[in-house]
Amino acid sequence: MLNSLRKLVFSDRSRPFVAVLIIGYLIWMGWAYSKVSTSRTKEVKACTEQPESCRSEKVFLALTEVREVGPATITVRKSTVDYVIAGVEGPVHETEILSVIATIPDSPDEPFQAVSWEHHPLRAWKVRLSLLGLVLAGGVTLASFRIENRRVVERG
Repeated sequence: MLNSLRKLVFSDRSRPFVAVLIIGYLIWMGWAYSKVSTSRTKEVKACTEQPESCRSEKVFLALTEVREVGPATITVRKSTVDYVIAGVEGPVHETEILSVIATIPDSPDEPFQAVSWEHHPLRAWKVRLSLLGLVLAGGVTLASFRIENRRVVERG
């Protein structure tokens, strides 16, 4: 049973169907993520514009970039929206990555009040290592194949 299913999925006849299925799944995953991300940003924006509907609710701003550090507040950017947050103590510098849980202010002019926050000092290294992994995977893939008579042929 499993062997016949494997033959069906990996046969030349079903290759276009499997490719379309995989591409469709990737598109669906991107759409689902963007829907979640956009809805969270819209919820926070709606609460800041009409704070009486979300009075003292907590919001999670994950992986925000510090844009400006003031004497009592910091400004962080999440997607394309800047948020002013008070109550973040300790050494915080511009361009650092923070995740913040904050309460929504009572008026649009007030800053968010930080309940807790976490600094991500190794985030830049994670980005660099993932890019290195992509480059290495691409290099290994290119080294594993060659073009012969206008066809891709596996080496070895």
